[in-house]
Amino acid sequence: MIESLLPGGAVLDADELEARWPDALRPERVAKRLDGVGGPCVVAGWALDLFRGKQSPPHDDLEIAVRRRGSRRFGTASPSARLWRSEVLLFGDHRHRAPGGSPVMSWRQVSTEAIHHGPFISVWRDAVLRPDGSAGAYEHVAADDGVRVVALDAQGRVILVEDDFYLQRRRVLHVPGGGCGGQRPRDAANRELEEETGLIADTVRPLGVIDPLPAITTVRTHLFLATGLSTGTQRRDDTEAGMTVERRTLAEAVEAVRTGVITDAGSVAALLLAAQAHP
Repeated sequence: MIESLLPGGAVLDADELEARWPDALRPERVAKRLDGVGGPCVVAGWALDLFRGKQSPPHDDLEIAVRRRGSRRFGTASPSARLWRSEVLLFGDHRHRAPGGSPVMSWRQVSTEAIHHGPFISVWRDAVLRPDGSAGAYEHVAADDGVRVVALDAQGRVILVEDDFYLQRRRVLHVPGGGCGGQRPRDAANRELEEETGLIADTVRPLGVIDPLPAITTVRTHLFLATGLSTGTQRRDDTEAGMTVERRTLAEAVEAVRTGVITDAGSVAALLLAAQAHP
């Protein structure tokens, strides 16, 4: 337990900490964000010790320490100040290496410009140096992360929804979910489940996280398992006017994945992970 907290600090229980882990930056994302930032730094695992005022149990999270006069460069590289976990970060050239020495990032961003800003997505064009060293352009989409929720009722049946998807030009069967909308993934999962199905879950735990379109966007989909369902308030938006709800056993839902009935990437991954957790 933490004996004292800094102003604004909070104690997280195990579930809350587990829910936040999917939002942690991976080593290659930290390396990309700080690529080209000059100045000395120290990467070490002592921030928790400083916070507590005494040595903590062994831990594998690393922090970045910089001198005050050089901190502006790092702050500019990471305006969201979310550099709170990084396994390995080596400076020197633009090839950063993960544990074991294998390169994890051989692209280099030279500059970036916004091509389009819409209410839900933005499109960016980066000037880059490719892995072979040649110059080029890379266009990508920025948007909120998403969530998908496998909700199991008391009989072990999965709550599925079906509605019209404009780009697919058909109705799509999937588990409840949507965009995070600035919320933490667990909170967004609770909200989407209630909005789409009118159900509230007593327990929502993470199943994992996927990168559904890694060549096009950094958007991630956070997957959850919800149990202990009770009646809440359904609040669908205008695009979900034709949405319907059905229940299938978990085995039937997995079979729908195998037969191509369920093709939404987040739903596919979430259902397979849920089936593994509940054989």
